[in-house]
Amino acid sequence: MCGFLGTFLVKKKLNLELLRHRGPDSIGYYEDDYISLGFCRLKIIDLSDKANQPMSYDNLIIAFNGEIYNFLELKNELLEYEFRTKSDTEVLLYTFHKFGVLNGLKKIVGMFSIVLYDKNERKIYLIRDRAGIKPLYYAFYKNGIVFSSEIKPILDTLEKKDINIPSLINHFTFLFNFDENTAFSNVYKLKQAHVLEFSEVGKRLYPYWKYEFYNEIKDIKEAKEKFVYIFDEVVKSQLISDVEVGIFLSGGIDSSLISIFSSKYRKLKAFSLIYKKSDIVKDEYKYAKVLSERLGIDLEGVVFEMDEEILDKFVYYIEEPVGDPAGISTYLMCDYNKSRVIISGMGGDEIFGGYPRYRAYSLYKKLHFLPVHRIYFPKLFGKISRDIEKLKRVWNKPYYYYLSYYDDKDVRELFKYNYEPFKTAFEIYKGINGNFYERMLIFDFMTFLPEHNLLYSDKLSMSKSVEMRVPFLDDRILEFSMLLDTRIKMDKLLLKEVLKNYFPDVVKRKKMGFGGPIRTWLYNNKDLVIREVEKLKTLDFINMDKVRKVVNEEFSNKKFNYLQVFQFLVVSRWLEIFKF
Repeated sequence: MCGFLGTFLVKKKLNLELLRHRGPDSIGYYEDDYISLGFCRLKIIDLSDKANQPMSYDNLIIAFNGEIYNFLELKNELLEYEFRTKSDTEVLLYTFHKFGVLNGLKKIVGMFSIVLYDKNERKIYLIRDRAGIKPLYYAFYKNGIVFSSEIKPILDTLEKKDINIPSLINHFTFLFNFDENTAFSNVYKLKQAHVLEFSEVGKRLYPYWKYEFYNEIKDIKEAKEKFVYIFDEVVKSQLISDVEVGIFLSGGIDSSLISIFSSKYRKLKAFSLIYKKSDIVKDEYKYAKVLSERLGIDLEGVVFEMDEEILDKFVYYIEEPVGDPAGISTYLMCDYNKSRVIISGMGGDEIFGGYPRYRAYSLYKKLHFLPVHRIYFPKLFGKISRDIEKLKRVWNKPYYYYLSYYDDKDVRELFKYNYEPFKTAFEIYKGINGNFYERMLIFDFMTFLPEHNLLYSDKLSMSKSVEMRVPFLDDRILEFSMLLDTRIKMDKLLLKEVLKNYFPDVVKRKKMGFGGPIRTWLYNNKDLVIREVEKLKTLDFINMDKVRKVVNEEFSNKKFNYLQVFQFLVVSRWLEIFKF
């Protein structure tokens, strides 16, 4: 929807041009002796200038990036206020004014990052939504704080810029960094479902909500009926927009369900990727085409075309070196589509157990007493071979190893630095309650989802001034999923049961995953890749012999290391683009 940048208890010039891609329609400012706050607006609901931000009422000033999906219902609880706009921002402002921050957060349903300034208390509140859909960064500067929807404007205000080596090691190991740190020293992410209070007397960071499971709904029929009712309400509310709405359609379970439910309320234009060349990641356009024809939806194919310029834009806008080619696919689809709002099936895998690694780890839990060499793995090729390699590598390891691309030995060989990424993952994992399956889902919800999938989804959609909405991460779906028995959340059982009533053949499709044919591109640009990877030698904590070995194993077809190689490439471009 938008982007904001501000300083509190410190005076620094605000460079809002670095956020204009997030909000090209208008720029707004608020400033007093304590705060400087700038806002770039992407107009989605109430296109009038009256709905511009920052917005103020009484003692409160707000800047808000996101959408409040139940704002029309909340208006009925705010009848004493005289509304000047039809925006959800004004509803949010009055909700906080009437009910306070924490009680207000209990009432709102949406995706958001918020800065709320209380003039009377001389205090700011930084707030991020429950799932972490919208990003929010901050850095402490002297006795004050700098905060923004993205990292680049914060770097522009700081006097010094350094690499956060442990975070960068996490990126190499997992393709993303899973804690509150970023790859830039002293620049932090506000964690999902957290509030940071900051004032002259100090700071306080705390959660306002927690994702946990209660296993109350055990009957699949009951779960199905309740899901259909809730999901219908969710999709209906997420279609509210004063501009055109589109959808990413893969023909898989998640996007198919969204398309089916949304078609009752609004005609959407759908977009799906086309891969010209075969790769380990398969094309899904033909499946999306079949579904779009059944529903009467206009579908446009977006050809995956990669070059050095697109790679650099990917690295620049994503800001942290997340080595996942799915981000490039997101960038290309948002660049092609003309809708200001796009709906995605993101989150369905984390909430309803769709990833193959959940099945793999469940298999391990059944057979963990056997040494891995005692288990027969057939000699297969392609993605199955890659998955088997990974299963063998992480056998007898905790779940978070399934998210990694190296084992302990590899990490010791690759990095000349006293930091162990798996210990950091363990600190998060050990604090999670539940059975082994629930702990997997919650760990991914806390780490992989907000700091990997949602990070690239937000950054690369907003780079093209497109707001991405994710119905499966709606607060109402999250609360519902917390009540479900573990069995119902395995292998998307619930979603498959719902979809059987509409298109049972979609249920039979094997999951293909969202990515991009980056392996083919790496091979076609082998000389460029090798040249760029050599630039990593400027990082004195990297063992280049190990790096070269990983690259050679990929290009000699000894191992499926293409994502590790792509991560090397991304970090190399990141070092140059951010001038390290």
